[in-house]
Amino acid sequence: MQWDLQSLPSLSTFEICLNEVVESFPEDTLLPSTLTSLEISYLDNLKSLNYKGLQNLTSLEELSISYCSQLVSLPEETKQYPITSLTKLNVYSCPKIEFLPVVALASSKLQSLSISYCDNLTAGRMQWDLQSHPSLSHFEIAGTEVVESFPEETLLPSTLTSLAISDLGNLKSLDNKGLQHLTSLRELKIWHCRSLHSMPEEGLPSSLSSLDISHLEKVLIGYGIAENYLGNLKSLNYNGLQHLTSLEELSIQSCREETKQYPITSLIKFNVCSCPKIESLIVVGLASTKFQSLSVRSCDSLIARRMQWDLESHPFLSNIKITDETLWV
Repeated sequence: MQWDLQSLPSLSTFEICLNEVVESFPEDTLLPSTLTSLEISYLDNLKSLNYKGLQNLTSLEELSISYCSQLVSLPEETKQYPITSLTKLNVYSCPKIEFLPVVALASSKLQSLSISYCDNLTAGRMQWDLQSHPSLSHFEIAGTEVVESFPEETLLPSTLTSLAISDLGNLKSLDNKGLQHLTSLRELKIWHCRSLHSMPEEGLPSSLSSLDISHLEKVLIGYGIAENYLGNLKSLNYNGLQHLTSLEELSIQSCREETKQYPITSLIKFNVCSCPKIESLIVVGLASTKFQSLSVRSCDSLIARRMQWDLESHPFLSNIKITDETLWV
C-alpha cells in the first residue's frame, strides 16, 4: 500500500475493507500515532497483524477485527509493544483466531470486549484473564457452539455492568455462581439461545436495572417452575422477579402463548414485542408509579384491550410507541 497516511496529522479513524491479497497489516509506518479507531474487515488472506505497524499507535482506543477467515493471532512480539490506550476490542467472525490479542489485553483501560462467531477463541476463554481488567464494564459473547454453561465463576470481573449473550446454540444453563459474582451488573441481554433450559434457581443478580430476553425457545424463566416458558412463555414468575428491586427496564420478545404477569414496582420502561396472546399490562410495568415509557409491537390481543391499560393514572408516562398492528383501522 503506497499511502502516505503519516502526512495526515489529524487522522483519527481508519477502516480497511479490501478484497485483495493482504497477508500482513498494517505496514510498519503506514498509520499515524494520532489514530484512535482502527477497523479491519474482509481481508480474507490476512494471516497476522504486524506488530511493528501497531506499536506506533499510542493513541488507539478502539480496535475491531472482523471477517478475516485466515487470521490466527497476533505474533508473540506484541508483548513488547502493547497498546496500553485501548478501551474497546471487537472480534467478529474470525474462526481461526485462538487467542485474544496480547496487544489488547495489556491495556489496563479496556472497558468493552465483544467476541462473536469465533469458536476457537471462545473455547479458550478461561485463559483471557479478564479478572485483571477492573475497568471492563461491558462484555458480549455471541455465535458459538462451544459454550454449554455461562458465565464461569472466575471468567468475568465483578466490575462488569453490562452483559450480552446471544446465539449460543448449545448453551443449556446460566452459571449461578458466575452471575452472582457480577455484583455490579445492571444490564443483561439474552437472545436466541435455543437450547437454554433454565434460569438459575437462585435468581438473577438483584443489581439488574435492565433485562432483555428474546427468542429463548426452551427457557424456564420461572426458575424451575415447569409452566413458565419464554418462547412458549406462559408466565413471568413473580418469585423469579420480585427480588429485582432495581429493575427499571424490561423487554420481552417472541412469546407465543398466553402470558400471566406480576408487578415490578421499580419499572420505568417496558417493551413487549411479538407476544400475540398476551392480554394485559396492568400488573407488570403499570404497577409502577415511576412508569415512563411503553412500547408495544405485534401484540394483537394486548392492543385490542388498550382501553384497559389505565394509562391516565401514570403522570410520568412520556413515551408510548405502538407498531405493527391493524386493529385500529
